[in-house]
Amino acid sequence: MRGAALDTTHDGPEARNSANLGETIAGEPTGSSVRLAAVTVGAQVGRYVVRGHLGHGAMGVVLLANDPELGREVALKMLRTAGGDERVGRVRLLREAQALARISHPNVVAVHDVGISDGMVFLAMEVVQGGTLKAWLARRTRGWQEILEIFVAIGAGLSAAHQAGLVHRDFKPENVLIDGDGRAKVTDFGLAHAAEVTPAPPADDADGSPAELPASASLTTTGMLIGTPAYMSPEQYARLPTDARSDQFAFCVALWEALYRQHPFRSESLQGLAIAVSSGLVAPPDDTRGVPQWVQDCLRRGMSVQPNARWPTMRALLAALERRTSFDASRAPRNIRALRLEVVLGVVLVPAFWVLDWFMLPDAVLITLGLRLVCSLYGVAILATIRWRPRWAELHVHALAVTFSLLIAWSIALMCFLGVGYESPYYAGISLLVICVGQLYSWPLRAALLFTVGVYGFYMAPLVLGLLRIHDPVAAISNQFFLISMLAVTVAAQSHRRRLERRDFDEHVEQGRLRHQVLTDALTGLYNRAQFLRVGAEEIERSRRYNQPLCLAVVDVDGLRALNARHGEAVGDEVLCGVSAEIVAVARRRDIVGRHGGRFAMLWTATDLEEAGTLARRLHRTICEAPSTTSAGPLAVTARIGLAAITADTDNILEAFAQAEVALHAARQGDPVRTWSGERSG
Repeated sequence: MRGAALDTTHDGPEARNSANLGETIAGEPTGSSVRLAAVTVGAQVGRYVVRGHLGHGAMGVVLLANDPELGREVALKMLRTAGGDERVGRVRLLREAQALARISHPNVVAVHDVGISDGMVFLAMEVVQGGTLKAWLARRTRGWQEILEIFVAIGAGLSAAHQAGLVHRDFKPENVLIDGDGRAKVTDFGLAHAAEVTPAPPADDADGSPAELPASASLTTTGMLIGTPAYMSPEQYARLPTDARSDQFAFCVALWEALYRQHPFRSESLQGLAIAVSSGLVAPPDDTRGVPQWVQDCLRRGMSVQPNARWPTMRALLAALERRTSFDASRAPRNIRALRLEVVLGVVLVPAFWVLDWFMLPDAVLITLGLRLVCSLYGVAILATIRWRPRWAELHVHALAVTFSLLIAWSIALMCFLGVGYESPYYAGISLLVICVGQLYSWPLRAALLFTVGVYGFYMAPLVLGLLRIHDPVAAISNQFFLISMLAVTVAAQSHRRRLERRDFDEHVEQGRLRHQVLTDALTGLYNRAQFLRVGAEEIERSRRYNQPLCLAVVDVDGLRALNARHGEAVGDEVLCGVSAEIVAVARRRDIVGRHGGRFAMLWTATDLEEAGTLARRLHRTICEAPSTTSAGPLAVTARIGLAAITADTDNILEAFAQAEVALHAARQGDPVRTWSGERSG
């Protein structure tokens, strides 16, 4: 039972040099330690009554407490300040605790209340029944898909904290809790390192609580080594300011360690580790453990030395990881249903057809009965697995389906051998099984090929080994022809169907991501100005490399200033949100959408100027035809669009913007959609 993950601290430079690489380095505790030691069972902290002790660390203690007002248990975390003036420490701790309390996410430990008691900041947090991520990983061997799935959930919690303006700065498996339902919850967002040397604080208020500092005031200075060495980023080792990309670095290190069971930067000393991390010396894994190469590529980018070379946000990293794994996850329930259907039919029909053996294999009815019972028992075991361990079954659905189908195919092949060999009519059972498998499942190519080789290889093994002879060549060759044809058609059909489903899935996910991003953040759109310029420059280089046309469109909403003056900025934001949604609705998969100043910008990829004009007019009609729904009622919206083709003569993205702005200026004087003509307006 835990409410927070606690750290071990080493004080002083000598201790830091010899510190365990998995332990946290922080500042020195102050006199608040004495007050923490005085908190005993039965003591009252705020409105909470202490009932027991859950854990302790360098930055505080975690107590089990009762909330008498709501009648619930809470994990009460008492935070001690470290270094500098204690009043400043309280200000910073309280401010970050309040920011953490505003986060509402299923993968973040919930903070119910924050306050100050006896000069110490406390947090009332949910009690998490379970252990740490480190203990979860050590409990048993887990597949890479299962590990990746839980880390994606963890990353979602980190991303939520980043959006709230918090940086963890000490992410590691010990700071992630896994509850009884298997849900991951991140804890200790930057709180363990919240009280660093700071500017002089304002005077305390009359009631003894620290005076509030401006939200923009910096309460952290550089020059202090803070974090857990095994997961610290290069900028932390260099004692430079940290941001969300530092958490991304630690996240990738932890995920690499979980997947490959070894640290990406190998060293036995803190100094050696600092050199390896700062130089980007990622050691290749000794055993890939079946982890695909694309996962390693994603993690290597996240562990880049330069923060700018990493993924722009945690959300971008998670999207890269989910885009490759969520397709199989989305198909798993359907494959589970197909597996259940095949197994149920197999359990019922395979023993039922034993009656045929009495006529076709009268001398081997007991052997065939044993084969049929083995298939049925394995099917019952699969059904029990689906019933009692559904998540495991989803993760291994392809393996279960392949092995069950192979077992039935091999049993039928053995019956062929017990009969008249390759002329046996039992081959029809194998052919029927192959057809059913091709219709039921959406297998990856590797699973389909494994099934094909397993079936045909086992079927032909007696002939290759000289154990069986062909008595009727015509019948045997006919059987082989039909079986090989059906296997080949099955593999080709499954591969083609899966490719089409994957394409549709990717397009659906991309459209959904665009819509969600714009609708939840209307003012920043998909990219802010700096991000759009950076991505746009990369897209220009790509279009030139592949000799593809590229067009830029700038969309301006008419009368927005007057709208804000009449109805307020909130209504103006609602209008922009509606326009954002309309822009995303016409955006295609590879189009780039963002904000540039007070306008929207779109890069239409693989699109010539004529097609861009058609798209722009369709977008204009979409924006202007229907009024925008706002809290002030329906409001008519008009827009102007300026277009510019990006050619070999266009120096950079800023020049393209200048050309589109000229076209936009011309659009205000006539046609609402104008294309840059190659001349500057006067």
